[in-house]
Amino acid sequence: SVTSVISIVYYIAITILFKGSALSFAGLMYALNMLCFMLVSLSFAFLISKLTTNDAILNMIANILSLGMAFLCGIFVPEEFLGDNIIKVSHFLPAYWYTQAVKNIDFHLWKSIPSIFMCMGIQLLFALAIVIVAMRISKTAVRTR
Repeated sequence: SVTSVISIVYYIAITILFKGSALSFAGLMYALNMLCFMLVSLSFAFLISKLTTNDAILNMIANILSLGMAFLCGIFVPEEFLGDNIIKVSHFLPAYWYTQAVKNIDFHLWKSIPSIFMCMGIQLLFALAIVIVAMRISKTAVRTR
């Protein structure tokens, strides 16, 4: 798929630009985390495609989801500046677990390998849940036609 090609090109570019650091264990962990979040993104795209075929509405939903998660989960705004309630809410979003895995890889890789894999597993569970919801919506839409 297109996302796989983009991920491969991205990984090759990182390997070239950072002189092989992507081939280290940390680089492998970043790549695995990226692939987990790619599956979450694909599942969101699948869900949104089941909700509507109108391009304007598709773009609106995608922007709200992506920007909302980016602000609430510590991607655009550092987690230190977010309130406790926002951090509690962000636990229910897959981007939070992506950022937690990145932080663990960045700051204490060897101490937190189980935590990193837990974050990746939670992302995969989000992807699975989103696909199940999308399939249910698709099945319901077929029945009502």
